[in-house]
Amino acid sequence: MADASPATVEAVDKVLHDYDNNASRMDYANCRELALPQGSGAVESAVRRGVNQRMKGNSIYWTEDHAEDVLHLRAFLKAGRCGEVIDAHLRRPVWVPVPIGQAA
Repeated sequence: MADASPATVEAVDKVLHDYDNNASRMDYANCRELALPQGSGAVESAVRRGVNQRMKGNSIYWTEDHAEDVLHLRAFLKAGRCGEVIDAHLRRPVWVPVPIGQAA
């Protein structure tokens, strides 16, 4: 790479750095032994089903913030962690209603 541009050298260095940092995650032989998935198909399918089919459709419109909130709620639901959402938000509301006639 003696004649490579600085950008090419930087890109190669980044790939090597990423490889070194993630080598433990790339133990494909062990994954095969344990019959674990090695590809991105499961994640891509989850995105297709969880996002595209449920969040996009005819007459379905979301603001970016609301769509992100719904995706977070669904992720917590699917992970069996709804109690954390309830504890963090519903049991400790940011806004507490004040009865009519009482000063805030």
